[in-house]
Formats: sequence, structure tokens, C-alpha cells
Amino acid sequence: MGLGYDVVEVEYEAWIGKVPLLSIDVDPVDADASVTIAHEVVGDLDASLEWLVQLPPARPGWPADMAAQHRWLSLIQVKQVRRRFGLYGTDLGEHERVDPPAHYFGVPVVGARSAAELARALKEALVADHPTVIEARVDPSHYLDTVYA
Repeated sequence: MGLGYDVVEVEYEAWIGKVPLLSIDVDPVDADASVTIAHEVVGDLDASLEWLVQLPPARPGWPADMAAQHRWLSLIQVKQVRRRFGLYGTDLGEHERVDPPAHYFGVPVVGARSAAELARALKEALVADHPTVIEARVDPSHYLDTVYA
């Protein structure tokens, strides 16, 4: 996705390959025919975002137990291990578990430390009239058995 991407620095042709492009910008895409433009949104982004903010929230068609069914989280570590890259990134170390803040950028946050708490948080979030961030801590070791197996 190109969101306000300035091709003056690096043109799409130099890195996008055969991946289709979704472009969102005030100007049309500036690329040669080798770039597949799947869709582009062109225009006054401020006005468009203001319009979107005024819309009622959309309801996903996901069942409330979707996360419990799939448990697809923390995939970066799995990719690193399976591809034998070695673990890298920022080690935050072991920290005492604390509740999340009341909000992130104005969006209410709910903490989930167990499957039951996650199920409750998902049910409440899916019926809320506002967005909700659910901060769920998980053990990523499960993914080593199921991803890139």
C-alpha cells in the first residue's frame, strides 16, 4: 500500500515487483506499466478521513471466539525461528504484568490475561459503539508447532 508515497526517493518499479499496488494519495500514481495498480484513491484525504470518522462503526462478521479458534498472534518470532534467522528485535525483558492504559490515542483499551477475559473483551468490543483496543498477552510458543510446519 502506498499512502502518500513520494516516488522521488524510490520509484515503485524499484521494489514492488509483482505485488499489486493500492495507492492512497492526493495525486494519481506515477509509475510505469510494470506496476499493477489494483486500486487508487485520489483526492482530499483530510476531507475523506473526516467523512469516514462520521460514519457509524462497521460490524465485523467474525464470531466472538475467533481469536480462541485460531490463536494467530506473535508471528514474527515464529518466522525468525523457522527460517533460522535467529531472534532479533527489541528485548523488553521480563516485566511485571500491569494493566494497559485507559486508552491509546483516545481509543479505549481493555486488558485480557486469560482466554475467558479475551472472550469477554471480544464480545463487549463487538457490540460497542466505538473502536476498542484489546491488549492480549499470549505465549507465542504455540505458533512454532502450527506455522511454517
